[in-house]
Amino acid sequence: LPKLIARTHADYLYSVKLSVEVTQLTAKSKQLVVLPVMHNFTMSSPGFLGVFYTGGTVILSQYSNPRVCFELIQKYRIHQVSLVPAIATLWLNSESLHDFDLSSLQVIQVGGAKLLPTLAQQIIEKLSVKLQQVYGMAEGLVNFTHLNDSDETSINTQGKKLSEFDEIRIADSEGNSLNLNEIGQILTRGPYTINGYYNLAEINSRSFTEDGFYKTGDIGYLDNDRNIVVTGRE
Repeated sequence: LPKLIARTHADYLYSVKLSVEVTQLTAKSKQLVVLPVMHNFTMSSPGFLGVFYTGGTVILSQYSNPRVCFELIQKYRIHQVSLVPAIATLWLNSESLHDFDLSSLQVIQVGGAKLLPTLAQQIIEKLSVKLQQVYGMAEGLVNFTHLNDSDETSINTQGKKLSEFDEIRIADSEGNSLNLNEIGQILTRGPYTINGYYNLAEINSRSFTEDGFYKTGDIGYLDNDRNIVVTGRE
């Protein structure tokens, strides 16, 4: 059922500002928007709000099909684009891939669903870009692989928490904290993560722990470098 996620201007802008730092956007950045503009990923991670914040350029594509997007990348010398795995797959398998000059493209972000390592490797090799994985949720928490991470990290993990004040707990079915590299439920709380859905007491009692951690519904673990790795859903 739909749930109202009550975010504030302050916490949303906080997330945008930190996302800009991680993605190293500047006033010279040119972003192609392919995903629906109302999506949290498209708006704020760093999204078009991040580009607007830095004074960069946003180009909107009406369609996500490869040929239209490749033409826009070539025409406007696009630097960055955010995709979901399904669209990334279409781009990689497109007959138009070598018909356009895509050399301006520096970073492709992928989020919204699990990115398989084989597809991640192909993105890097076929498009000659830096891959940046993004794992987050409209309720708050966002994780990024960093632009100076090794390809191995960018391919196999979903990166580190955005804020130093984000808390990520990997827990067993009883709610007990697990160690690094142990798979369990992903719980989180932090400065831009909600502490309850609007006016839904019954759902909140199931979605949050007694000490205020949000139950993401995802399964995964933290590796030795505290990169998060998402392995599935509950």
